[in-house]
Amino acid sequence: RLGLDGALTYLHGDALNLPFPEGAFDVVWTQHTAMNIPDKGRLYGEMRRVLKPGGILAVYDVLSGPGGEPHFPLPWARDPSMSFLLHEEGMRRCLADAGFVVQEWRDTTLSGRDWFRALAAGKGTAQSGRDGKAVPGLQTILGPELRVMSKNVMRNLDEGRIALVEILAR
Repeated sequence: RLGLDGALTYLHGDALNLPFPEGAFDVVWTQHTAMNIPDKGRLYGEMRRVLKPGGILAVYDVLSGPGGEPHFPLPWARDPSMSFLLHEEGMRRCLADAGFVVQEWRDTTLSGRDWFRALAAGKGTAQSGRDGKAVPGLQTILGPELRVMSKNVMRNLDEGRIALVEILAR
């Protein structure tokens, strides 16, 4: 729809063994991925390996908070067996151990909570295109549990069980 067919390539790979040479990228970006990967050291080590010297790692992810274990189901895990959250100190240590220097750390918990509150209230769960047909969205991927998951995210954010962060590191 945007005329970018020739400018895009999709690859399927293993985040713990990236199929790219050392120093292949200026930027590595991960969004809502690490919470499903138990070996964070290897994950961030691989990201560091494929970055050029001075390259940027951009992260938007979920961390554990001080409020205790999260309530499930959640969008990334129906139960604790698929959820591997780090707390802030663990995340900072993991990035440093992989050779990154954090340049910016933004807690986006409050804005994320507002977004999930709107989603749980039914805003954004179903969208229509110009032709009136349904547009694929989170409900397409997560199914009918989306509202329960969204309410649990909001509850976990309210209770300090999870936190949302944006990180830029070199």
